[in-house]
Amino acid sequence: STQSRSSAASDVYKRQVIKFLLSFIVLSIINGKMGYMTKLDNMAIVLIVSLLCSFLPTGFIVLFAMMFSLLHMYALSLETAAVGLVVFLLLYLLFLRFTAKEAMVVVLTPVLCMLKLPYVMPVAMGLIGTPASCVSVSCGVVVYYLLQTVITNAPTINSMGAEEATAKLRLLIDGILGSKAMLVTIVAFTITVVVVYLIRRMSVDHSWTIAMIAGVMIEVLILLVGDLMYDTNLSIFSALLGAVVTVLVCNCLLYTSPSPRDRTRS
Repeated sequence: STQSRSSAASDVYKRQVIKFLLSFIVLSIINGKMGYMTKLDNMAIVLIVSLLCSFLPTGFIVLFAMMFSLLHMYALSLETAAVGLVVFLLLYLLFLRFTAKEAMVVVLTPVLCMLKLPYVMPVAMGLIGTPASCVSVSCGVVVYYLLQTVITNAPTINSMGAEEATAKLRLLIDGILGSKAMLVTIVAFTITVVVVYLIRRMSVDHSWTIAMIAGVMIEVLILLVGDLMYDTNLSIFSALLGAVVTVLVCNCLLYTSPSPRDRTRS
C-alpha cells in the first residue's frame, strides 16, 4: 500500500514536470516567433504561466497558447487579432469540440512545424490515435499557417495605417485561404494518419515499424508531388532530414508504448 501510494505520487510529479516543460517550450516558441507584445515576451511571465499549467489540466496549455498568440496578434493590429480569433473559434466549433481529447495535438503540430519537424505528429498519431486524429492534426496545420501568415506579413501590416483596416484583413485572409502549401500539407498529413493507423493494426510481425516507415515515405512523397504541382518551396534536404528525425522519434514511441503485437513478436 505504501509502495503504491509512493508510485502514484511519483507519477503525479512526473506529469507535473512534463506539463511544465511542455508549456514552457510552447510559450517560449510563440514568444520567440512572434514577440509583438514586448510585455508578454518576458521569461518571468513564461515561467509563472508554465508553473501554473503544471498544476492545471492539460487543456489549459492549449488555452494559454491561444491567449499568447492572440495577444501578440493584437499588439500587431486589431484586425490581425480579429482574424486569429475567428480562425480559432471556427476550428473549435467545427472540429475540436468533437476531438477535445486531442486538443494538445493542435498545439504540438504547429510547434513541431516551427521546429522544422513537421512529419512527426501525423505518424505519431497514426501509431497511437485513430483515423479521427487527422482532424486534430489538420487543425494544427491551419494554426501553423495562420501564424506563419501573420509573421510573414507583419512588416507590411506595421507599415499600414489605421484607416487601411480592410486591406489588412484582405491581406491575412488571402494569405491563409490562398495557401496551396497548407492544402497540400493537410492532404499529406491526413493520408499519413489513416495509412499508419491501418498498417499498424494489421496482423503481421512488426506492424508498428512497418507503419512508421511507410507513413514517413508516403508523407514525404505527397509533399514532394505537391511541391512539383504547386511550387510550395519544399526543401528536399529538409524533407529527408525530417523523415530521419521522425523515424527516430517514433522509434522512441514504439519502445515506450509498444503494441501487444510488437511486444510479443519483435
